[in-house]
Amino acid sequence: MDILTNLYPQSFHVNNMKINRFFYILVLLLFMSCHSRENKEVPECSLQHEVFEEESLTLGNIRTMALVSDSMLVLVNKQSDILFQVVDLKNKNLMDFGNRGQGPDDFLLPTSLKGYSDNHFSLWDINRKRYSSVVFSLETSSVSFDHHFTSDDSFLHYEILPITGNHFVSSGIYENYRLLVLDEMGCI
Repeated sequence: MDILTNLYPQSFHVNNMKINRFFYILVLLLFMSCHSRENKEVPECSLQHEVFEEESLTLGNIRTMALVSDSMLVLVNKQSDILFQVVDLKNKNLMDFGNRGQGPDDFLLPTSLKGYSDNHFSLWDINRKRYSSVVFSLETSSVSFDHHFTSDDSFLHYEILPITGNHFVSSGIYENYRLLVLDEMGCI
């Protein structure tokens, strides 16, 4: 350090003063920003909830869910052979349906649940590469499946959601795209 001050006495002193001045200004700004401006009170609120106790409702590992109406919830349980559980929160009803498998009305990995009405929702099955609609009735315990299209292309669609005019938007692994728009047959 003495060698530097002997060689460059003036510049070392000027640079040292600039660093000190900068440090003091920084500390001053830090202290100014730490003062309390106002004490704001957070209003107190109480959370009301109702416990839904149903012995037949065994929730394993919920993969996804969709609210299909004000009080109707569809759950996809990925640890069970029965994939779908519909819970009517208002009337305390419960319905299980949808087998895991390769059969005509079976599912493997359902995602992209989209609710339409009190008893109708759609979904995309990633492994089956199939977009389907499900209509169910809690009163009669009936279920019907309508398989709209199967994607036989080389794309890997993670999610497919309906948009206007019988078209769908898809996210997945694509070479040059982030999203794809598909027609009613599942084609680009």
